[in-house]
Amino acid sequence: MDQEFKPTEDDKPVEISTPNEELQTSAEPKPEVAPAPSDEVMQSIKETDSTLDAKNAVTTAPKPVKKGHGKTIFVILLILLLIAAGIVAYWWRDKTATESINAQATSIETLNAKVKTLEADLAEAEPANPVVCDIPCTSTAPSASAIESIQSSITSGNTAALASYMATSVRMVLAASEGLGSVVSAEAASSVSDFISTATEPWDFALSASLLGQYVAGSYGPYFPSIAVVGASANHKLISFDFDCDGKISTVFMVSDQSILQ
Repeated sequence: MDQEFKPTEDDKPVEISTPNEELQTSAEPKPEVAPAPSDEVMQSIKETDSTLDAKNAVTTAPKPVKKGHGKTIFVILLILLLIAAGIVAYWWRDKTATESINAQATSIETLNAKVKTLEADLAEAEPANPVVCDIPCTSTAPSASAIESIQSSITSGNTAALASYMATSVRMVLAASEGLGSVVSAEAASSVSDFISTATEPWDFALSASLLGQYVAGSYGPYFPSIAVVGASANHKLISFDFDCDGKISTVFMVSDQSILQ
């Protein structure tokens, strides 16, 4: 048979209290009030705070900007500017020199072309107009036999052989009319023949030195050099032959009347 279970004292339920309940049941401690700090402590705290503030101020002070970096940058920029200016100046000088050389080359080419053109024109003109260069020389008297033949051609009136004693070109001068200009020897001999055709013999080729001196001192003096062959007719016509450096007749001076020379 089943026995009836009877709980004992030990079997009574135990009441378990929670921590909150314990805290509620335990006595709450009263807070302790700290004593007020003394004046000395307060002064010490203030000094400590001041020291810390000073340290913080020194620590957080902004670092000064170094001025050396600005000067360095300026110097570098100045150097770069000078280098750039030098490059530009060199380029401009080189450009100007090149242009000058090109201009000179063009001018030289133009001048050379003109010279060639002038040379070609001169070469074409030379055959038609030969240039005769008169070389100064000392007049030379012909030989005694040549002088005798010249005088004989005048006194005899036979001037056919006279051309052989003349230069290629002879200057013919007629006093008071200033003559006929330069002609070839044959024409000069013909003009002499015409001039003496109206002369009266005899012809005198031994005129006095005093008379020749008067002629030399007159306005026609250049036509009476010391080596000239001078003759005068009985009717006062006068003729004078001058010679070149080869002893050839180069000038014939004719006077229709000697009074013109006075």
